Amino acid sequence: MNFQEMTKNDIKKYAESIGVQLDLKYKKDELIEQLKQHLIFCAECGQEIAKTDKFCFSCGAEVGKKTTPSTAVNTTTPVETVSPTETPTPVVTEHGKNVFSKLIDGDYGLAKTYWLFGVLVNVGFNILFKVAESTASYPRQALAQILILTSISVAYSVVVVIGTWRASGKYQGPKFWAILARIMVVIGIFGLIVMVLALFNAYTTQ
Repeated sequence: MNFQEMTKNDIKKYAESIGVQLDLKYKKDELIEQLKQHLIFCAECGQEIAKTDKFCFSCGAEVGKKTTPSTAVNTTTPVETVSPTETPTPVVTEHGKNVFSKLIDGDYGLAKTYWLFGVLVNVGFNILFKVAESTASYPRQALAQILILTSISVAYSVVVVIGTWRASGKYQGPKFWAILARIMVVIGIFGLIVMVLALFNAYTTQ
């Protein structure tokens, strides 16, 4: 309320309406100051009101009680963030390998790869070569059988050579045996080459 725009009589009448008695012998500014001693500010809108008022005539708020803003309730259902699940990488176990896969990877160990799959199986191939030669009815039949056995033997020997080389790299024992095994692998490779060339020469001269 702007008391400066009101006359002294209007101020006096307003003061009487709120139970305040003012003397008009005072100046207007003095009357306003006396009146303001009986006024308070509304906590809601800031309007000047009488201390004796129960409600603000401007906003209607109850005097002496300050309404607190209601807490906004978040009714939004929280959305769970689902992280994309990682596709598990298939693990190839030792049990999933076949004999030749484990052999060529050197998984059987150096001793077993060299002596069992290398030396012992080659002895078996040599026996088969002798049997093929002795049971053949004519030279070309013997040569054909030997060529078949040689093809199988060469393919198998390549697997054993690779497996022995890899097994020597995994060998945890004395380095001497690993080095010796690799030397034998190199010698074996040259032996295979010589054997294939000899058989090829024998076939072309028949």
